[in-house]
Amino acid sequence: MSYEERYERVSTPAQPHVVERRVVETDPYAVDQVAVDSHTWSDISMAQVIHAIAGLFLIVIGCIAMARGGFNGNLTEQESQVLGILHSTAIGMVEVGLGLLLLIAALTPAAKAFGGFVGALLIVAGIVVVSASTSTLQDLHTERALGWIALIVGAVSLLAVFLPEHVVTRRHRSAIMR
Repeated sequence: MSYEERYERVSTPAQPHVVERRVVETDPYAVDQVAVDSHTWSDISMAQVIHAIAGLFLIVIGCIAMARGGFNGNLTEQESQVLGILHSTAIGMVEVGLGLLLLIAALTPAAKAFGGFVGALLIVAGIVVVSASTSTLQDLHTERALGWIALIVGAVSLLAVFLPEHVVTRRHRSAIMR
């Protein structure tokens, strides 16, 4: 009994990410058996969902901080409390910017690495805030708790990069009469 194996990329508008593997068993005394494996990649990955949730969280927190702090003076000195954490309007603007970048990363599975990069930036910012001296925190008009939030959101965004993409496999067997 011999086998013939072919790989074909099947792409239709309904299923743009399908790869098929056909295995044909050829036996001169039997019916040929054809097995088709279809691998379909999902149009959305778990990393996209995580990046979107993290981005929306940062945008909401940043918008609340900007709305409460206002734009009537020095943006770094206008303080407000969001989730019990001291924010300035400038920090709220940075949070909104990073949240928008995470939302951009959530648009396509190909931008998964970009979401990880933004997560790494959040981790660095979180480390800076958590390790800052009391006088630096007073100059930034924030608290260490904000650094912990940045560390957590950044770590989750970075770890999302390593989640596998969803693949669905289907096997279909059919017989071919000679």
